[in-house]
Amino acid sequence: MNIVLTEEVLSGLEDLGVTQEDVGEVVEYAESVQKLFDDDGNNLGKKRLEAMTVYAEYTVDGDTATVTRVYKHRVSLEEDN
Repeated sequence: MNIVLTEEVLSGLEDLGVTQEDVGEVVEYAESVQKLFDDDGNNLGKKRLEAMTVYAEYTVDGDTATVTRVYKHRVSLEEDN
């Protein structure tokens, strides 16, 4: 699958600490394992990558996924002693 990131997404990746490869991994995972979608054809994929969960909103047209938004959630849990 060809994965295209919008200019807006590309410009914000560094601030998020997310790479283009991370986003590609999220989309590939969503397409092969599990994704959420709405009636307008928008998809949402998520995948846990190390200490963060990365989310990608995207549309699919043929063999091309266009990513329109990326965000992350970072959680660090400590066990009680």
